Amino acid sequence: MNRTEDDDGLGAEVNSRLDEMFGDDDPEEFDEQDSPIRNLKALVAGIDWEISDESMSAFLKEIRFLQDKYQSDKNLSMFLKLQETIGKYIKAKKARAHPDAIRFVVEVFRNFETVLMQPDMPETEKKRLVSSDIRKFKEFKQQVLSRGPGSEQKDREPVSSVKPAAVLENKEALDYIVEELKKTIKSELQVIQQIIKNLGA
Repeated sequence: MNRTEDDDGLGAEVNSRLDEMFGDDDPEEFDEQDSPIRNLKALVAGIDWEISDESMSAFLKEIRFLQDKYQSDKNLSMFLKLQETIGKYIKAKKARAHPDAIRFVVEVFRNFETVLMQPDMPETEKKRLVSSDIRKFKEFKQQVLSRGPGSEQKDREPVSSVKPAAVLENKEALDYIVEELKKTIKSELQVIQQIIKNLGA
């Protein structure tokens, strides 16, 4: 298929628009195809779309790979540690995970990517981003703990602590009936004893 001048013009216009949106002055080593975190970026996007054992295992495996790669950089290591911790939580809870868990992973990844792609960023700015994510993690952890282990059942209709016999389990219903019979018999015996006592007076 021959390319026309219109095709060339359209392609040039698209490239121009992409340059305006993302810029064309990124360091060559961080080109999308050569980026050392290209796989992690794709996995994060996958988690945002669907959670599965396979996707979470791949995500955690990539995190461990990058932890080895950047273990000498405290800032990058902390970003990766935060992502690993939340990733393990999401893998364990899946659909029952806190609704903010995935959003937190995405936000931490963005800061991680920003710091990695800007090696000349002042150390104070890097630490500010790390500290911000640590603070958010502590807040998130508190939210998770406040839900409690049985939080997924809290939305269910509460059951009254006073159970009528009709809604009790079979054994509980039997015990309830026996206790009521005992009370009745005891009451009747007391009446009979009182009658006998009166007759003997």
